[in-house]
Amino acid sequence: MMFRTTPWGMIMDAGVASGYFDSRRKGGGTLANLTDPAFHDLCDRLLATTDPMQQADLQQAIQRYYAEMMPAVALCWAVNTYPVRRSWQGLTINQIEGGLLNRQTFAGMYRSIPGHQEP
Repeated sequence: MMFRTTPWGMIMDAGVASGYFDSRRKGGGTLANLTDPAFHDLCDRLLATTDPMQQADLQQAIQRYYAEMMPAVALCWAVNTYPVRRSWQGLTINQIEGGLLNRQTFAGMYRSIPGHQEP
């Protein structure tokens, strides 16, 4: 299997790309091909816990499941370059929330005035 992934795709649903594979998930970007109760159980347990140690163990278990049951090659997200005039400051890129067009950029960008420091 070879497909693209996004930062959002890596954290949606139970995380660790589970949203791409869990057949119970609906919506765009879903490959929806894993109906295995063992996989569903791992996802459900990960969604149900807030214990960081248990989360790490379950995330590793899902990664092992992928490696053993459905070898895949992830195409890694590239480094993005956004050119901007030096007269503008406060550009914030948020890959999860809209990329270049996000709340932080709209609220935080300002035009700098030579010799003037913004707070």
